Amino acid sequence: MAEPRLSDFAGWRAGWNKPDRRPIYAWAADELTLPASYRIPGKFDVTVRRPLMAVFDAIQDTMVRRVHFRKPPRFGGSMINDIAIPWIICNDPGPLMWNWQKDEAASEHMKEKAWPLWKSSPQFRAMLPQGRHDITTTEIYFGPFFLKVQGANPNNFQGKGIRWQFNEEIWLPVWQTLYNQAVSRTRDFAEIQSEKIVNVSQAGNANDVEDRSYRAGHQAVWCYRAPSNGKHYPLLMGGKRADGSRWGLTWADDAKRADGSYSLARAIETARYEAKETGDVWLDSPATLAEWNRGGAYVAQNDKATREVRSFATNALLNNTFADLITRKIAAMEQAAYGDMSGMKDVKMQDECLPWEETYLTVTINGSASGYKIADYANAEKIDGEKYRTLMADRQQGIGGDSPHRWCEVRAWRGDGSSRQLYYGRESTKEAMRDLQQRYAVPDRCVWQDAAFEKHEVFKECAEYGWIAVFGSDQTSWLHLLPPLPGSQEARKIRLPYSPWQRTTAAGKTVNYLHISEDYMADILANLAAGRGVKYEHPDDALPAYLEQMRGEHKIQKAGRWTWEKIHSTRANHAWDCAKYGVGFALLMKLLALPTKAQEEKPNDAA
Repeated sequence: MAEPRLSDFAGWRAGWNKPDRRPIYAWAADELTLPASYRIPGKFDVTVRRPLMAVFDAIQDTMVRRVHFRKPPRFGGSMINDIAIPWIICNDPGPLMWNWQKDEAASEHMKEKAWPLWKSSPQFRAMLPQGRHDITTTEIYFGPFFLKVQGANPNNFQGKGIRWQFNEEIWLPVWQTLYNQAVSRTRDFAEIQSEKIVNVSQAGNANDVEDRSYRAGHQAVWCYRAPSNGKHYPLLMGGKRADGSRWGLTWADDAKRADGSYSLARAIETARYEAKETGDVWLDSPATLAEWNRGGAYVAQNDKATREVRSFATNALLNNTFADLITRKIAAMEQAAYGDMSGMKDVKMQDECLPWEETYLTVTINGSASGYKIADYANAEKIDGEKYRTLMADRQQGIGGDSPHRWCEVRAWRGDGSSRQLYYGRESTKEAMRDLQQRYAVPDRCVWQDAAFEKHEVFKECAEYGWIAVFGSDQTSWLHLLPPLPGSQEARKIRLPYSPWQRTTAAGKTVNYLHISEDYMADILANLAAGRGVKYEHPDDALPAYLEQMRGEHKIQKAGRWTWEKIHSTRANHAWDCAKYGVGFALLMKLLALPTKAQEEKPNDAA
């Protein structure tokens, strides 16, 4: 038997080292070197992001059982875990779990950032087990304890008890049903009050898992120090004072044109941050960010929280220029003018770092008179400013002796996204629908028919008449490839709320079809129907069935996710479905605003 070598006992000897009780960030400054995959490579310096210090302190505090950090994207949220985990392994070890939204995201982060960072520490390297079978990309078995880095799924939340648990982006839908399962893994250590749960996330929807976790703590908000009196006030994105004047991030009034659009250049040129309480003003510069970072402090907003739960919040003012924030805000406001609130939702959750609260649960129909009647357009007369004319058909199976039929809406669209309904009614046959199309002079490619029922029959009809087949889907977005930017060879990958065009054959002819995100279209439609956005008109003598069917769905929350559903299984929603397809057409033709950002394919937003 070979004589043992001193190197064989490196991990054993390291385990007997006296724990380093300096603050985590002080230990990291001496021990860790950030690799090139981080925004600022080199020796770790927490003063670049002073709001992180209090989060590290709470993780290290033995009296704190749960830590929550609400932050904007690219702020260094995942870096907190990158730094804290090796400190724990070296100085306060115990079974440890780091949970991401998907296994793939966990594996990629470990390969690109965590492993290169951790291996820069001599103390951490000395702790690593010698056997290769005890180390993988996402698992390390140290003998008496282990580290697992994984995605959030039920199988991963079974088995041994966990003392240290780190959870990423708990605003995501996957966490709304799994969070309690994950937390239950810490119960063994909760009995002796030694467990620690750390949640790092952007804001999500009001009252979701992320929001409840944050509100359970002392809700410490990062505050600026006012030059005029030296006091600290919450650094918030802005609002209106009682006298109607604006505070926070704002710009000159004349940046808004008379037609309601904005001059982005003028807004950026006059951008400033004005303190609500004192009127102190900061301009868009690195010096402003440095001052807010250097002189800022957390101030608790919830004095009823227990000592065991600490929660902290910052926003994008600390890591973005005013120009970038204003660009996103104005794009979102212009998009909202078309009834699409997705941009405003992103601004709320990612820039303001506040939870999004749905403002409508049931459909409200704008009751103001439009000033026209069905007969006014019975002979295919055009509306003012008309650019496109569509016929959207919701195909029905026929129940209780009723024969198969179609509910059809003819609508004329202007270039600004506003529209006017010309007809709504029921047609029994494809020939009747074809006659309706020709009577109102609707082009073939502007006729869309729902293909969820009798798909192959729909394809045959589309092949015969040149119509388009459309499928409503629970999927939220689809990958699209766009041409490369100038000077680049690589195609851009973006996600949009409708699929790329797809093709099949029927009766020997090519049929074009696509899928649309039903919930996305329904959100836009609900705003348009309620009068929030460009004009969405129906005749003063609209068919009563139309108004009833437009109220056939409501938005409800299921497992933390808002979704549209029929109010009752027997309540008709055919007009609502036709209208959703119309919104899809308007988005595709760029009559209504497309999403403010083309989401590039990237698995996570780790700092």
